Amino acid sequence: MLQMTVEQLKRYGSEDINELVGLVKPILTHREELYHRYRRKDDDTAMMQALPGANGDRIAPFEWYIVNMVQGYIGGKAPKYSIATPTDYAMQKRGKGFLQRFFSAVGADKTADKLADKQKQAYVKNYSEALDYIQQYNDDAATFTELIHDYIVCTAAYLYIYENEDNEIVYTRLDARQTVGMYDYSTPAKLIGLVRAWEEKDTDGSIINVAEIITDESRTKYRDSQLVEQETLRWDDVPGVAFDNPDGIAVFEPALSSIRTYEQVTNNIANMTQYNDTAKLIFKGYTFESAEMITDPDDSTREIPNPARAEEERAIMDAVCLAVEQGGDISWLLKDVNYDGLMSVLKNQHDLITMLTGVPNMTDEAFSSADNASALGYKLYALDQYCATTDRVFKKGLLRLWEIITSRLNFKGAQFDFRDIQIQLQRNIPTDKDKSIDRAVRAYSGGLVSQETAINMSGLDVDAKEEMERQEAEQEADYQKSMKRQQENPDNDQGNEPDDDGEPYDEDNKKQQTRNASEQKPGGSV
Repeated sequence: MLQMTVEQLKRYGSEDINELVGLVKPILTHREELYHRYRRKDDDTAMMQALPGANGDRIAPFEWYIVNMVQGYIGGKAPKYSIATPTDYAMQKRGKGFLQRFFSAVGADKTADKLADKQKQAYVKNYSEALDYIQQYNDDAATFTELIHDYIVCTAAYLYIYENEDNEIVYTRLDARQTVGMYDYSTPAKLIGLVRAWEEKDTDGSIINVAEIITDESRTKYRDSQLVEQETLRWDDVPGVAFDNPDGIAVFEPALSSIRTYEQVTNNIANMTQYNDTAKLIFKGYTFESAEMITDPDDSTREIPNPARAEEERAIMDAVCLAVEQGGDISWLLKDVNYDGLMSVLKNQHDLITMLTGVPNMTDEAFSSADNASALGYKLYALDQYCATTDRVFKKGLLRLWEIITSRLNFKGAQFDFRDIQIQLQRNIPTDKDKSIDRAVRAYSGGLVSQETAINMSGLDVDAKEEMERQEAEQEADYQKSMKRQQENPDNDQGNEPDDDGEPYDEDNKKQQTRNASEQKPGGSV
């Protein structure tokens, strides 16, 4: 985390922009190294390969596996947003400040000027529709996945918010390998700007150093220390969100030593196996015909090995059978490799890697046989502990995102409060939908949860509010059909004889139909 005052950040200009870039460069270099470790390739055209200094070219890309598992677990499903229905008192007192709102509660007339339920419902509906529209326009699910990827690989992720030429509110990811968040010295530290640095190529192929400073007032760009662009911002806040890992540790970083050991053992096994594949023959009681040295044709004073020796060795290897003198022997010169011991070392390192990162070992039979939620939850317990911190960082960042966007909506005439937004981060795990549906039905029928919550608990890929609206529309349609049938057939020729209560059967049928219709009508008793 880089800290400075707002005045210091805004004071940087063409003459000292390189000084600011020098402050962020070590952070960006470290993130680039982490990304290279995860990717294991120098560019898009290269193959994934071992890092320089590794033994051989055999790799075990645990970093890639760990990142994909964690990214899929946390970011495989987009966050869910819902709007809480504000209370009458909160609606009345909103905007008067936290302390005044709560300390003035004693003796306050909470019943005065209550807002009607329809007003509250309209508030929730309008706010929800606005959020849904902005999310769909920005492809919120894809953006969230990209942010999670940057966070677990580079230890930070960033969003930039702006309004395009169509007056659409847009939030887009900034590359964490080019961006650093700047904070002040307050408690807690407040984001005061974003500093970006990267390289571009000119038309002649020369390298241009580009730097950019984003504050609450402007977005300023420099090329080779020269001011080239400055945009005035009117968001009354820094239009950016920083998701910084509090420890600055990538998800795979604690296991790097174990990964190196795993690769070294793997290379040792391969090297020893390769040695035995090309092992040498040992001859006892056999004399090569071409064993004697010969005179060097170019230097009569020097003797060299007879070239015919190599031909004789190849002939021996191709021969159908070999003969040695009495007491002679032929054998291979082999290395004794204890594969069982080496495989035990590999398994130990594999377990250590998964333990340090919290990622489950998918080859573990105990994990694959986890056929219920409790067993699966136990296997994912370590990963959930890592995600607990990640959830807090992202909930805080996402709430700031919607605070900035809500402020913009209010500037255009809305009257929303970002504190009404409830954020739920989901987990992408295998579930038994039948069990989830049964659990949701039992919770709803037992009065434990609302219908909307039950639909969300069911695990069905549907929008709860839309489904409830469809159900109400279907009930209204059934009610109208039932009333129409009664109007078209007011009298029934069948069953006019009185029954036990002295009324004709058709009268009983009409009453029953009326009761059924009233039960089906929205708002009727069930």
